[in-house]
Amino acid sequence: MTNIRSDLPRERLIFALDIGRGGIDEALAWVDRLQGHVGLFKVGKEAYTIYGPTLVERIQERGARVFLAVSTVAVRFDGCRWSADLLLSANV
Repeated sequence: MTNIRSDLPRERLIFALDIGRGGIDEALAWVDRLQGHVGLFKVGKEAYTIYGPTLVERIQERGARVFLAVSTVAVRFDGCRWSADLLLSANV
C-alpha cells in the first residue's frame, strides 16, 4: 500500500457505496458517475459480504480506487472477561 500526498480536494473525498435496493448495478452506476470527482470508493462489510471480491474487482476495472472497510468481531468469553477485536481496513 502506498500513501500519496495530494493537495487536490477530490483526493480526500471517500464515497461510501452502501448497497441499497439497486444492488451491485446501482453501486457501479455511482462509480461511473463520480469517478474523477472522488478519491476513493468505500466498500463496507455488508456489500463485501453480499458480493465479495467481485464488487472490488469491478470497481477497479473501471480505474477507480477502493477502500475496503470490513470489520470482523471475534467475541470470546473467558471466565468473567469478554474480549472483542479485529478490524481490517485496506486501501486496495
